[in-house]
Amino acid sequence: MIKKRKNKNLLTSIILRTSITITIIMSVWAALIFFAIINEVNDEIDDSLDLYSDYLISQKKQGYEVIEKETNSNNIFLITPVGLNEALGNLNSSYKDTMIYLYSKEETEPARVLTRYFIDKNQNAFKIEIYTSTIEKKDLIETIAYWLISLVLILLVTIIIVYIWIYKKSMKPLYILLNWQRNYSLTGKNPPLPDMSSIKEFEELYRATNQSTQRMEKAYSDQKHFIGNASHEIQTPLAVSINRLENLLNLDLTQEQAEEIIKTISSLEHLTRLNKTLLLLTKIENNQFLEKENLSLKAIIDKILEVFKDVYAYKNIRVSFENEKDINLYSNKTIIEILVNNLIKNAFNHNIENGEIKISINSNSLTIFNTSNSKELDKEKIFQRFFKDSSSNTSIGLGLSLVKSICDNNNFLLDYYFKSGMHYFEIKF
Repeated sequence: MIKKRKNKNLLTSIILRTSITITIIMSVWAALIFFAIINEVNDEIDDSLDLYSDYLISQKKQGYEVIEKETNSNNIFLITPVGLNEALGNLNSSYKDTMIYLYSKEETEPARVLTRYFIDKNQNAFKIEIYTSTIEKKDLIETIAYWLISLVLILLVTIIIVYIWIYKKSMKPLYILLNWQRNYSLTGKNPPLPDMSSIKEFEELYRATNQSTQRMEKAYSDQKHFIGNASHEIQTPLAVSINRLENLLNLDLTQEQAEEIIKTISSLEHLTRLNKTLLLLTKIENNQFLEKENLSLKAIIDKILEVFKDVYAYKNIRVSFENEKDINLYSNKTIIEILVNNLIKNAFNHNIENGEIKISINSNSLTIFNTSNSKELDKEKIFQRFFKDSSSNTSIGLGLSLVKSICDNNNFLLDYYFKSGMHYFEIKF
C-alpha cells in the first residue's frame, strides 16, 4: 500500500526553502569573514614582528649590547645561541600561534610567535623568538556567531513578514479560482468565473479554466442526451421484440418451439432490465436527481418491505424491523427508495428458504443483515459493476453497484461484513 505523503502549502514551502538558503549563505559568509579577519590580523602582527626582529638583529649585528630575554613588555623576546649549521639550515622566518604567560597581567593569553635565525659579524649564530599578544579567536568566534544568529533571525522574520504580505496580495486570484473550482458543479448553477487579476499568468490560468469548464459542460450535456436517446432507442425495439414473441406463443407451436421463444423472451427481459439499470446508474453518477425533500426512512422501509414480503412469501423468510429512532433525511425521494429497495431486495433474493432478515435503524445508521447459502463475500469486489454471487442466476450484478454509487454521491458511508453466518450491510448517514 502506497503511503500518501503529507503536502506542505506553497507559502510554507517558500518560507522553509528561503530560510534554509539564507541560513546556509550566512553561515558560509560568517566563516569567510572569520578567516578573512584572522588572516588580516595575522598579517599586521607578522609585519610588526618582522620590524621588531629586524631592529633587534640590526643592533646585535652592529655590536650593541642587547639583552637576551625580555618578559615584562607586551613584546616578549628571547635570543639564544645556536650552532652555525642550525642557523644556516633555517634562514627563513616562521610564524605560529601559541599561548604565553604575561607577567605584567599575570595571566595566559594567545600570542603570535616569530622565530628567526641570524649570524652576527663575529660569525656567532643565534635564534631569536619574539612573542606578541594577539586576538582571542574563541572570543572572536563567539562574537561573530552571536551577531550572525541575531542578523539571521532578524532577516528571516523580516523576510517571512514580507513574503506573507506579498504572497497574500499576489496569490489572492489563485485562491478565488480554487474556491470557485471546489464549489463548481456540473449539474448545478455556478456563478460566473471571476476575472480580477492583472497578472498575465493568472489571466491565462483563468482563461484556460473557463475554456476547460465550457468543454466539460458541453461534453456532459452531449453525454446526457446521448445516454437518454440511446436508452430510448434500445428500449423501444426490445419492447417490440418481446411483444411479438409473446404473440407468437398464441400460435399453434410445438412444445420445443414454445420453450425456445420463452427462453428468448427471458433473455430480452434481462437485457431490458440491464438497460434500465445502466441508465439509472448513469443518472445517479451524473447527479441528475436534483429535487430534495424531507424523508422518513422508516416510512420508506415499511412501504418496500410490504411489497417484498408478498413477492417472496414462498420462501417463508422471517423479517424483523427494529427502529429505535426514525432517521429524517433531506434528499431525493427516488434515490433513497432505490437505495433501500436494492438492499432489501438483495437480502430477499440471496436468502434461503425459512431464512431470516433483520433491519435496524438508529439515530444515524441503517443495518440490513440476512442469512444465505453463500460464504463471506469479497469486500473489494461486491460493489463493482456486474459482480454476481455464484448462487445467483437472475441477478444482473448492478444492484450493489447502484447502492455504492448513491452512497458516494450523497456522502453516505457504506460497509459490508460477515458475522455468525449472516451478511451485514450498513449505511451511516
